[in-house]
Amino acid sequence: MIVIRLYRVIPLVIALAVIALVAYLAISYFRSPLRAKEILIAVFTRLNTAGALACLVVTLYALFDGSTVFAELAGGCAVIFLAALGITMLCRASFLRHHPEYRKRAEKTRLIGRGKKR
Repeated sequence: MIVIRLYRVIPLVIALAVIALVAYLAISYFRSPLRAKEILIAVFTRLNTAGALACLVVTLYALFDGSTVFAELAGGCAVIFLAALGITMLCRASFLRHHPEYRKRAEKTRLIGRGKKR
């Protein structure tokens, strides 16, 4: 039953795919494809987490309010965001497996002689 109602959130899936494609093409043109993948993974992790949390809050509010139609729509959006988050985590694991140098964050450096003035 819920699978049949997921057709309502197809525009959300299309929007996420278009955003990913445009962002990847723009970033890989101005930077590098590896940097574009790294940025997309970071952005989509945050975007999907925030979207899933927002949809879950709206779903709970709609359930307490008694609006089952709106709860089903928001629940469908939450399911899509959680699925997208899972896919993003799989992409992140694959990216780090093929590029282990991205596991470590760059450390901040300090120039010699640029410390505190006496």
